[in-house]
Amino acid sequence: MRTYVGAAIAVLALAAAAVGLVLTLSLKQDAATNDDVQSLRDEIAAVQQSAAQVAQKRVQALDQRLTDLEAEVNRMSTDQATTRRELKVAQDDIKELRSEVSAAGSSSGEASGVGSQASGVGSQASGGGGQASGGVGQNSPP
Repeated sequence: MRTYVGAAIAVLALAAAAVGLVLTLSLKQDAATNDDVQSLRDEIAAVQQSAAQVAQKRVQALDQRLTDLEAEVNRMSTDQATTRRELKVAQDDIKELRSEVSAAGSSSGEASGVGSQASGVGSQASGGGGQASGGVGQNSPP
């Protein structure tokens, strides 16, 4: 019986050694080599560089878009200021015309005088705020 037990132990030891040898060889095959690690590092570096280039292009595109938008806002602001000035001039011209029409109506009740004033007002409006060439003062009574 001792020989059976001894033989069984020897067989178990031999089997354990064989399993250990197979595991060691298997791990060696599955283990990454220095070349594998370097290859992965190179791939990571290439991906990082590519991502950096794409990000840089996008930042440049956004920067250009922002510059374009700033220019557009400045142009619109300038246009708005110009429009406000033109509106103010037009409002002042209207106020002056109303004043002249009112003054002409109160100083002369004649139709020909009012007509002359209206003609003068037309000259003033087209002249952009200059004085009328015609008017009540230049009309001679009939």
